[in-house]
Amino acid sequence: MRQDVRFCNYSYNRDMQYADNLEPDHEETYEMYGIKYKVPGVALKLKKWEGPSIANTFGGKPLVNYEDEPMFAELAIQKMAVAGGWSARWVETYASRGGSPYYFTDWLDAPLSKQVVVPLEGLLQQDLMSKVWEKNNQSFSGCWDVLAWDKSNSLFLESKRYKKDSIRGTQMHWLKAGLAAGLKPGNFLIVQWDF
Repeated sequence: MRQDVRFCNYSYNRDMQYADNLEPDHEETYEMYGIKYKVPGVALKLKKWEGPSIANTFGGKPLVNYEDEPMFAELAIQKMAVAGGWSARWVETYASRGGSPYYFTDWLDAPLSKQVVVPLEGLLQQDLMSKVWEKNNQSFSGCWDVLAWDKSNSLFLESKRYKKDSIRGTQMHWLKAGLAAGLKPGNFLIVQWDF
């Protein structure tokens, strides 16, 4: 028997404010357990870094050229949010070994143990991360790449290289947990980028 696919009963709020350089230009649809989730997306062209590589590419991440500096796409997105007047952190959970995530605003060409972690500012964003963590079975697994916020909005951004990356199941669970914690689809943004 065919199971009907249902759309998530949350609607993407087109009235939400975004950083000017990260304004959504399309919607992405993902399905999990027979429910379709629609979230906003933005397509970006980033410059490829053509200079000398850095030694620590964090497992072979491609380097982009953002304001004549080599960096990962996640940091370029974080810096774009900041340039748009928001506060933001690259949230790295992969290397956190089950503990709290690392929060970065820069990446030194050094081992992970030498990186500068910049904690979240204020209780509002810390509380948001705690609520989603709780709804995600007390796990930060699948947390989206960048957390950005301004005076009245919070936004999780996920970096995906066009035709090379796709959203993972753990990231879908983070989205579902965020919605269960009171966020709306407009609080999530897929950043599809390429050179």
